[in-house]
This record gives sequence, C-alpha cells and structure tokens, in this order.
Amino acid sequence: MIRHIFNFYKIHFLISLTIAIIIITKSSVANPLAFVAVIASSIMGGIIFEADYLAFAYFLDKESIFSQTLRGYLKDKDFKNALTYTQFHKNEVTDKPLNSALFQFALTVLGGLIAFSSSLLFVKALVFSALAVSIYKAIQIYFDNNLSSWFWILKEQPKRNGFFIYIGTLTILLVYFLYLI
Repeated sequence: MIRHIFNFYKIHFLISLTIAIIIITKSSVANPLAFVAVIASSIMGGIIFEADYLAFAYFLDKESIFSQTLRGYLKDKDFKNALTYTQFHKNEVTDKPLNSALFQFALTVLGGLIAFSSSLLFVKALVFSALAVSIYKAIQIYFDNNLSSWFWILKEQPKRNGFFIYIGTLTILLVYFLYLI
C-alpha cells in the first residue's frame, strides 16, 4: 500500500520533503517532536489537494458514478483501489476548488502572512509545502493543455507568456517566503 501511494505521489513527496528540509535547516530545529511535526505537516501539505475528490464524492455531486464508486471503495476500506480509481478517473471530477488558481492565490496570501509572523513551524511547513505542490500541479495542468480547469475563476485563461510570468512570480514569492523563515 505504501509503495502504491508513493508511485502516485513521488513528486509531491519530494517537493514536500524539500520544503521540510529547508524549514528544518533554516529554523535550526533541535526538538525531535518538532522535527517530526515539520515533516508530517509538510507531507500533509503535499497531499491536501486530493481532498477535492472526497469533497466531490461526499458533498458536491453525490449521484455521479465517480462519487458512488469512490464512496463504495472507502466504505469497504479498500484504500488502494480508491486511490487508483481517483488517479485514473480524475478528469471526471469537474469541481475542484483546491486545484485552482483561486486556492493558489489564497495560499500565497496566507504564506505571506505566515512568513512575516512568528507562527508555528508546523503551520509554515503545511502552507509552504501546499504552495510548492500547487505550483507543480499548475505546471502539470499546463502540460496537459487543461489550463481552463485551473483558471476556472477567470473568463479567459492566460496565454503561454502570462502563465509563465504567473508561475515565475509564485516561485519567486515562495523562495522569498522561505528565505524569511
């Protein structure tokens, strides 16, 4: 099961662990509990976007075949097949509020507030990891030629240059926020 999860989310885990290592080294974490908390929250930030599938299945569209099948897998505690099912049928989910530019903007604003505050490292790792993975997911959606699903809040999706400026700005902000830790 662990190997199955790692196969789907290896890039997410690598990004999350990179953010965790940066936060641990920048803040000189000496307490083992804080060390584990930073790593755990960073990994949670990396997989938070998968909550869209649960929200779709349980709240947004309970009657769709995707929702019924996913709820059936989860009811039977067949997490491996539930994960596989969501990965192979993820394009059937139309409403993904977490996988969007709007949520990415909210994460960026929250990241700015957290970077300038003295909040817990757990919270910083969670938000910065989620922001880093959201940048990766936006690039992945760009290469899938599906920017309209990411920028659903806008009337027109950005052109190629606009998208690269957007991603570049987010990346620079993330690096700056991590520098402030």
